Amino acid sequence: MQGGYLHNAVSVRTAGDSVYVIKADGTVWAWGSNMYGVLANETNVNNDTRRGYPLQVYKGDGYSADKYLKNIVDIQVGANNKERNKRAIGTQINLDETTVIALARNITVDDTTKDTKQYNNQGYVYVWGKVVSDNATVNSVSAPTRETTLENVTAVSAGGNTVMALSLDPDTYKHSTYAWGNNTFGQLGNNTTDSTSTPSEVLKGENVYSDNDYIEDTIQITNGAYFSAAMLHNGTIWAWGSNRNGQFGNNYRVNSLIPVQSGDRAADILTAADNDGDSIPLVVTITEGETLDLGRIKYEHIPGFEFAHYAYSDVINANDGVTYNTSNSDVATVNSNGVVSANTNGIYGQTTISFEKEISPVNDGVYTGLLDEPILYKGQLIVKVIKSGDDKVAIPMTKSGSSFTVALMDNGTVWTWGSGNLGDGTSSASYYPVQVVTSVSSTGEKEHILII
Repeated sequence: MQGGYLHNAVSVRTAGDSVYVIKADGTVWAWGSNMYGVLANETNVNNDTRRGYPLQVYKGDGYSADKYLKNIVDIQVGANNKERNKRAIGTQINLDETTVIALARNITVDDTTKDTKQYNNQGYVYVWGKVVSDNATVNSVSAPTRETTLENVTAVSAGGNTVMALSLDPDTYKHSTYAWGNNTFGQLGNNTTDSTSTPSEVLKGENVYSDNDYIEDTIQITNGAYFSAAMLHNGTIWAWGSNRNGQFGNNYRVNSLIPVQSGDRAADILTAADNDGDSIPLVVTITEGETLDLGRIKYEHIPGFEFAHYAYSDVINANDGVTYNTSNSDVATVNSNGVVSANTNGIYGQTTISFEKEISPVNDGVYTGLLDEPILYKGQLIVKVIKSGDDKVAIPMTKSGSSFTVALMDNGTVWTWGSGNLGDGTSSASYYPVQVVTSVSSTGEKEHILII
């Protein structure tokens, strides 16, 4: 039995003065500032309404009889960073005006073992908070609204009132990138500056290989204040939108309505692949004592703009002379055959598996005289190790708000310190960690609810 504190948390997100916690059962709990209805609970939209303890997030559609949001595996929140005051000194940044996007996955429960299984290729998303419509007007959406046009979503991001999502093609195992919301500086990547409430597929930039007009094979996405960025599976990074402060990393400060590659150097990349040679996700989660066999390794030569047509790739066996290393052997080890083994020493977290191999270029007449010497290819894979069985909860993490810090322990408890609404049922600042409570009674006393 557990007392009146928040337990079984698996993830924490912060934005300005708002905090979001995902629990192991897929429910979402939030507290702090409720500007634009970002807490999505029973309170009305009110810029002055704040909650000093967690309340469960409601859902705003009719997909089930349950009134609460469920099956959530990730939340991303993005403050719009709008300057309230443009004075050179004392500029204030409004971090409460936030768009929230949540990723849900269909979950089934085995009747015999009671184990849960999440289907990564059946993801869908909800959006709420400060939502920008087609005519660039701002709406306060206090109930999460499901985006019905996207299927098979595997990742989400938010920033500057723009949101993005990756959608997986189950046949090719490649991701398409979609963006919607604020598009003032072209951060949707669709070659316009028109804001939209409907997901718009991101176009490919110059020198991007793709079978169609859109960027593909994306593995990671992120949003800044007025720009967006994506990493492709070949290790290249692309950005679009505002480049006023050099956010693109391409040695220019010119905005772009379509993706622009960061940097201009050649790259020689190794990526982990399955036995069919298809790339696997950059981040893999396994339980203690479990093994991960990389199987095969894909190598890819990306020469840069001046030799773009000389790019090539191939696949080798993971045990074919590849050198492996782990950044944290307390969490997991890796052998010379490319088999990653999670330890059983009670230490959880993540480790980076790096691998490299010298490969001679294919001499088929195309590359003669250009690539005579062997090339050192390098790659990496992030492996997260969690507890196994019924006691598995979370990988520890920490996040910061405008004036406070939130820490998630591996036992699923959440602790905060600093000033603001710390989630401990009070409005007082704390200069040492205090545990987030489950709820507060009408009299202001912390309730001790039994959780079996």
